Formats: sequence, structure tokens, C-alpha cells
Amino acid sequence: MGKTDAGCQTKFSAVFTELRGNILGGRYAEGKFPSERALMKRFSVSRTLVRQVIARLKVEGLLASRQGQGTFIPQNAMRMNERLGFIIPGVGREEIFSPICKRMIAYSESKGFTPIFADLAAGSPRERRRLVDAAVREFIAERVAAVVYQPVDFLSDSPKINALFLKRFKEVEIPVVLLDYDIVPRPDRSSFDLIGIDNLNAGWRLGRHLVEKGARRIAFLMRDNWAFSVLDRRDGLRAAAEESGLTFEVTNVEPDDVKGVVALLKSRAAPDAVVCGNDQLAVALLKTFRAVGVKVPKDVMVAGFDDARTAALADPPLTTIHQPSDALARSLFEILMIRIRNPALPAMAMYHDAWLVPRASTARQCEMRRADA
Repeated sequence: MGKTDAGCQTKFSAVFTELRGNILGGRYAEGKFPSERALMKRFSVSRTLVRQVIARLKVEGLLASRQGQGTFIPQNAMRMNERLGFIIPGVGREEIFSPICKRMIAYSESKGFTPIFADLAAGSPRERRRLVDAAVREFIAERVAAVVYQPVDFLSDSPKINALFLKRFKEVEIPVVLLDYDIVPRPDRSSFDLIGIDNLNAGWRLGRHLVEKGARRIAFLMRDNWAFSVLDRRDGLRAAAEESGLTFEVTNVEPDDVKGVVALLKSRAAPDAVVCGNDQLAVALLKTFRAVGVKVPKDVMVAGFDDARTAALADPPLTTIHQPSDALARSLFEILMIRIRNPALPAMAMYHDAWLVPRASTARQCEMRRADA
């Protein structure tokens, strides 16, 4: 790049940064934006550079143009420097949400937003519900620009509670993007944007893997009133099992309940493969199996979901489904920006692919001998 090109680029950046700051700072609160001639005079630059800057500001959603009105600041742009609210009960409970939140913080700050995460650390689902209620009230009072919301779970009335909280945001026209799963079960859809993985397909994919490894009886270990995403995982597994004529059952036994786990393995239809709703439960189950002398995967195969760091470190390393946190965070932020700029658009749902990560917990020797043969 020559000196002239570098100088133009530096000038462009300087003009763009200053005008962006002016817009976000409310200098043009009435929506009026200076003419090209006024900007040329103010910054002592060419018309070409001014138009390049204006084009970039339009891409950012900070300017718009309409025939007869010229260039103006859209009403939604006035909210672009406000706070973004994050209500994510899964943070602290499930590892997958931490990397997503870290990336959301970086994306938010790079665009001039201030991310605010509700403190939802609680010992019980009911206490967490109370904290979410308080966060909803706080974000509405502060008029945040938009909210990322992971629905409340583990309560018998979770769907009703989530609908009530989101109704409050809707009444004051604060956009909401759902993370992980919807507030209604499939095949229904709510009126809110949604970013998550295709849990139904992920469950089916994991089920097919177990079938190929020689499973005959598959059990899915989950908890009552869990998220709809976990129900999708269950249904995907069931579909894979039934396609192959295998036995499939759901169990609510706690993975660290030695008596319950032993009773499950001694039952009439004892499973030879157990899939847990997430890696956290699966790793706990591996420890219980080891304590009672059950060999994994020889006696029972074990798998989970999410590909948490503990999955690769487990003994044996855990087969799981990987959640693409980078892609989820990027899509979440982009949909958030679209919704802030275009609140009237129809609701969008984006399901990312989640791939199988096979490890030793499902690598049966009999399957290896069959492959060698």
C-alpha cells in the first residue's frame, strides 16, 4: 500500500469513527444528518470519501436513506449504544454457556454496547426463577436495547413462567432472542428469534452411532421438567432406536445414586448403552459405574451431549455431541443486531449442526473385531 492509499484509509477511519461516535452519542438526536457538502467542509475531505463513510454507516445500521428524505438516522440507531441484557440461567451450571458468553461480551463491546449479565447464581430452580423475575424487571426499567434469554427450566410450570417473562419484554417493545431452545415444544414455535443446535438430529445421530457399535437396549438418563432441547435429544435417540428395532427407555435415576444405578442394570430390560442429557451427568455416571465394577464400554456404553472439557478428560474419555460455541455466539449476535434494527421482521430460527465426537466410552472391542473381520 502506497503512502497516499494509507493516508486515505487513515482519514476514512478517523471520519468514520468520529461520525459513528456522534450518532451513538446522540448528537443528531432529531434524526437529521449533515449533508455531504457539510461533511466535506467539516473534515476537509473529498466527496468520494464522505460517500464511502456514509455507505459504511449504512451497513452498520446507523444511517438510512429514502427518496425525498435524503440521508437520516433511523430511530433504531438511537438505541445502538445502549445496554444489552443477558438472562442465561445455564451459566455456572453447564459449561457450554461460558464460552458463548465470553464471545458475546467481545462482540457487544466491539459494537459499542455494554453487556449486562443477570446474576442468576441460585441453589434451587425456584430461587433461580425469582432472580430471573428480578432481572426482567431491572432490564425493563433500564430500557436495554435487547435481551438474550435462555428459558427457565426444571419447574413444572416453566413454559408458563417463560411466556410471562417474555410477554413483559414484548409489551415494552424490547427485542428478545432466545438461546438454546424455544419456550414451546416442537413442532410449535413462539414469536421470538431463536439460536441453538438441532438437538433432534443430534440425538438421532448419537443413537445411530450406538446402533453401529452393537447396542441392543438404549436408556436415556434425564431429569424431570428439563429443557425442551433435552426432550428433542430424547426423541432423536428414540427414533434411531426404533428404526433399528431396539429397546429404548427413559430413566430419571440420578447418576450418583449407587443403589438406583445398580437397580437399573439389574432390571429386566437392563440397558447396554446409557445416554445422559448432558456431559455433566454422563461423567458422574462413569464414576458410579467404576465404583460398582461396571466396565465401560465392555459392559455398558456411555455417552453425553455438549462436548464439555470434562468429557475428554473422563475415564474413559466420553463420546458426546459437540456444540459449536463460536458459531452459536456469532449467529446470536448477528440476529440480535438484525432484530434491533428491524423489529418488525418475522421471527427467525437458526439451528446449527452439532457433530458426533466418538471416544473410548463407546469403543467396544467386539465392534473392533467385527471391523477387522
